[in-house]
Amino acid sequence: MKSLFSPKPYESIITIPNIITSAGLALIGIYVYGFLVSSRWILMTSVFLSGCSDLLDGETARRLQQKTRLGEFLDPLRDRLLLLAVLANIFYITDFRLLILWGGFIVGFEVLMVLNNLFLIAPRNRKVHIVGKLRQAAHLLLAGFVILSFYFRDIIFGITNINFNFPPTLALPLMAFCSCVAFICYIWRAAGIEKPQE
Repeated sequence: MKSLFSPKPYESIITIPNIITSAGLALIGIYVYGFLVSSRWILMTSVFLSGCSDLLDGETARRLQQKTRLGEFLDPLRDRLLLLAVLANIFYITDFRLLILWGGFIVGFEVLMVLNNLFLIAPRNRKVHIVGKLRQAAHLLLAGFVILSFYFRDIIFGITNINFNFPPTLALPLMAFCSCVAFICYIWRAAGIEKPQE
């Protein structure tokens, strides 16, 4: 058990951060189940815990010196799958024809960022970028407001006497803007990393 918390080589598979990330991936499946059966408590708890796994795995990897190739693959995979699940939920609860353009922009920019990381940045230079973390936080916050206003409006009204409404038609353009800004920053970073040293 003690060896699980000791520093690990880059090629390791079973590490504490990878376990945390894998749990976050499993929670995405539970989240999808939650919105398909309209269980607001299941979906809210699972998306919250999956979001927390995003905060914990990177910090744990740094503190325990357990950064791995598998972790570098699983972490962005979890982030993108969580985003897709949240977008699917938003499309599920609203008229998706009004929102498919913005969803397409978001998914397009996310795919371009993944391709940028795979082909323009050398593996050892693929460090977590603060812009990526801010983009992920903004996506979860904006989508969270939409989900709160759809599934928890009655509870919010009962507590605050405010009819909370955050429409997807506001959230998705803002999410697309965040993805666009992050993509520009990733391209700029890739150009800076690949510049020849003088």
